[in-house]
Amino acid sequence: MINNSLDPQTLNDPIIDYLAHVNIPYTVINQELIQTNPIPLSSILNNISSSFENDFVIYYKEYMPENILLELHHYIRNTASNMCKIFLICSASIGIKRYYDEYCRLNNSRGFNIIELPGAFWLEAYLYNTPYETLPKKTNIKSLFSFYGGCQPEHKKTDRTILSLFSAQYSDIAHVETKYNPTTWNEINDFLEYLTYFCDTKIINYYENLYKKFTNNKQFIIPFLINSNELWGQEQFSRTGYQWSIDSVSFFSLIRETDNTFNNYYTCTEKTFRCLFNGQAPIFTHGRDIVLNDFEDLGFQINKSLINYDYLKEENLVFKLQRLQQELDRLRTISFDNWNSLWLDNYEMFKYNSDYLRHDYKNAIIYPRLDNYFK
Repeated sequence: MINNSLDPQTLNDPIIDYLAHVNIPYTVINQELIQTNPIPLSSILNNISSSFENDFVIYYKEYMPENILLELHHYIRNTASNMCKIFLICSASIGIKRYYDEYCRLNNSRGFNIIELPGAFWLEAYLYNTPYETLPKKTNIKSLFSFYGGCQPEHKKTDRTILSLFSAQYSDIAHVETKYNPTTWNEINDFLEYLTYFCDTKIINYYENLYKKFTNNKQFIIPFLINSNELWGQEQFSRTGYQWSIDSVSFFSLIRETDNTFNNYYTCTEKTFRCLFNGQAPIFTHGRDIVLNDFEDLGFQINKSLINYDYLKEENLVFKLQRLQQELDRLRTISFDNWNSLWLDNYEMFKYNSDYLRHDYKNAIIYPRLDNYFK
């Protein structure tokens, strides 16, 4: 059994446990292997020719950018291997199979198999092994949404800054958090010009005004909350501490997922699942409107009457936010007493999503999708 990962999260990983149980050769690829500290695919997949005799699994942990997907495709396509017996398991991407199948069709190419299993590698550690009580009823909602902008300055991205500036407009009624310095205005300007096809100065001027309002000396001055002792990961699913104190009083979660601005599919990580675990309705800022169907296909319930999701039909981030702003402006006119009542009216849905994620998601989604290919 080949395992190229030194990630401790491979311990108690249900996918690895499954592959070991059914005795299928696999290799684990972490994002760092081919992005942060690149290693040639030839050294990672040096035994891919074994796919002529057996199924061969490439287990990709974390988010997979399009360029990595296509690099894998071209490497495997031009290396002695049986595409039909190669399986790429993606633990953080949804819609990647839909996109890849269409890519192969347009390029008259046979492709490998893709299995989408979002959240699998961290669910075991953060959800299944800790006895949490069922979702408490929220009786003191005082925030329309919570937004977590990020905390890793080495991973600064212009879309994070734009989302933080956008969210800051609602900091009087929402929890807006960020822990990193914004990208420079010149970078934001270039990014917005690209997204608006170099022809919408009104949007650019609008965000320039926000930038001047909410930044000072390259620091955010958004009214935001900071937890200097934050424990990444575990606290997000503990229903205690800093994150829970915010999410427990917020109706929606404005979700900032990883690298979704240009991709033809989207990411689903702990940022999204925390929303469901803590009893919030999602406000997606990534993907297209099909994201709603994808989440229902994963077994979750989405009440599409709580917010008008038509903004997701827009093609890129800046136009999504334009439409979403109209909807948030409408929602902010509702009193928090009414938000409390509305949340309680939907309690069974919120409780279902939270309990399903904790108790049933693995057996309802992860194992059946693996069984569909390997049994």
